[in-house]
Amino acid sequence: MMGLVSLGAWGSQTVTLDLSTVDEGFTQQFADRALNVATCTSKIGSPALAIPNPFKDLTFDSIEIAFEVYNYDVPHVLGALISVYDSVLGRMYFTNGSYLGYNATGGWFDANLKNYALDHDFIGLNQWKNVKLRFSNAGYSVWIADTLAYKSGSTNVTMNGNLSDYTQMLSFFRNAGIVAFGTGSWWSDNQDANGNYYDIQYSYLKNIRFTKNDSLVKWIDALSLSPAFTVAIEDTSAVLDVAKLVSKRDAPALAIANPFKGLSVDTAEIAFDVYNYGDLKVLGTLFSIYTVGNNGRLYFSNGSYLGYNAIGGWFDANLVNYGIDRDFLGKYRWNRVRIQFNAGGYAVYVNGALAFDASSNNVNKAGNLTDYTNVLTFLSSADTLAFGTGSWWSDNQDPEGNYYDIQHSYLKNISFSFVEKQDTIIDAVPTVSIIGNSGIKKIEYYSITGVKMQGEFSAFRPGVYIKVTYFKNGTRQAIKVVKPREYGY
Repeated sequence: MMGLVSLGAWGSQTVTLDLSTVDEGFTQQFADRALNVATCTSKIGSPALAIPNPFKDLTFDSIEIAFEVYNYDVPHVLGALISVYDSVLGRMYFTNGSYLGYNATGGWFDANLKNYALDHDFIGLNQWKNVKLRFSNAGYSVWIADTLAYKSGSTNVTMNGNLSDYTQMLSFFRNAGIVAFGTGSWWSDNQDANGNYYDIQYSYLKNIRFTKNDSLVKWIDALSLSPAFTVAIEDTSAVLDVAKLVSKRDAPALAIANPFKGLSVDTAEIAFDVYNYGDLKVLGTLFSIYTVGNNGRLYFSNGSYLGYNAIGGWFDANLVNYGIDRDFLGKYRWNRVRIQFNAGGYAVYVNGALAFDASSNNVNKAGNLTDYTNVLTFLSSADTLAFGTGSWWSDNQDPEGNYYDIQHSYLKNISFSFVEKQDTIIDAVPTVSIIGNSGIKKIEYYSITGVKMQGEFSAFRPGVYIKVTYFKNGTRQAIKVVKPREYGY
């Protein structure tokens, strides 16, 4: 179980808007304070209420914008509850008519908009609903009351647009200037002859949160493995020789603890460079994930075959009559392979190009698995990741004890990464307060020894200090460290 090296910890960071600092003209007091979006109606070029984009200049694999909304009048689909806006790059916005719009870097889309009017109303009137807008390299999704309303590619709502590369969308979020309230849709600046705005959003918002999620990456350092399992080639760097690892699945020659065990993930990826130096053997395996003593398993062979037989059912992808269907790897050259899993299925990429996925018809497939969340569950529960053994057939031997389908392949740059489920509760939630319409302050808590404290404190004990960082127009203006009583506690 040696050779697993972590390069960077999982990072999920959330900032929460502190509405108690917003001018009372923009808010409504219930049991707790809420933003009255109708009072924020304005031109996007000079918004009544805006903050610097919390995602600007950050690195992330996915983001979430979440809030609770209460519509106290008929929804107007072409306005904007909230928008992310940049005068050069474009805009993203969501309305109280459950419409998500994007017109910015890479293209545009309208989701849940029909003839410029309401398609499906997922929010309703006179009740609080929790909304989560999620964006990743794979697309977007809208969750209402913790239930999926629609996502990129859904057929239950009307969709239009030309954006296909969602990495461009994440690039927009990293570079846009502001987040605005009550303005920012494609139409929200429009006024009638008397100067009255159309599509005012008669809604309250509270618990407004912005979350970024980074992937965790773990690498296998071949130099830390036994020389019996490796070979030095090219620049004398050590690579894993899979043929040396042929063994029985429940007594593997080389195995590590499953890097995904115990994690709650939306997306998992296994990546590596592979060089096939002998005949391709489709029924063997380069690697596999399983629990010793349990038949469930997931594996991939140098014949470009991906197999799964575990929780929820089974599938064989790119296998025909127990032989090679399509060879995406060939021999005597290095190929970069990335195998991805999420709730929608699986995908295999070779040298950056999609070889096949769960919906492809370019390779032969068989199986009965329909709910791919079962694969994520399996990945988070299996114990072992092994090399050179673990396929459905890899234990088979001839009468002389020789294994069939040995993988004559080298592996290097082996990595495991994931994006965690965005419903995860985290301990540290810095508070970001709005200052007018152009500044924010970030509040953090530290012990007297400089250790960052978790959570927020209403009853301070001796030795706790508050760090207040002031920002304006996206630039840090000042930092102040004070004792609680100096900050009004």
